[in-house]
Amino acid sequence: MSVSAFHRNFHAVTAMSPIQFQKQIRLQAARLMMANRPHDVTGVGHRVGYDSPSQFSREYKRQFGVPPSVDAARLRRRVDHAAAACQGLSGPRSGVLRPGGRRSDAPAPAAPAPRPRREALRARGRLQQVLPGSTGVRSTRYASTAVSTQAPARPYAVWPSPS
Repeated sequence: MSVSAFHRNFHAVTAMSPIQFQKQIRLQAARLMMANRPHDVTGVGHRVGYDSPSQFSREYKRQFGVPPSVDAARLRRRVDHAAAACQGLSGPRSGVLRPGGRRSDAPAPAAPAPRPRREALRARGRLQQVLPGSTGVRSTRYASTAVSTQAPARPYAVWPSPS
């Protein structure tokens, strides 16, 4: 397989380039390291493959929205709070958690209503999508019923314009 064919197929499957995928894996590993064990940001960045601490911090902030030191402190607080809840030290709110974060004595939330019209339009290929970064003009690039090999990065669905 040629390099260009590999990149094209990789992008079709993951909706990102191999370099972007590698960055995402490295940054997720760094976040896991900082959440599980307190480490210095420079050491974690170096362990996951970044030689420059500033580049690691910049990429981390771009991926997760906050600098690594702030995110690590927030993650550790969450872990500490969860550990306290499991040990029954959090007071009246302690209890067994169900999936979705509900306490065992809390009622289950109602299921969201299905959207039959939107799904029917999508199945018939009549739902149009606008690509991110566009000027708001509706794109018909993905509105046909043919299967496209290119997946948009993050498409936003809109209703078809009246013709």
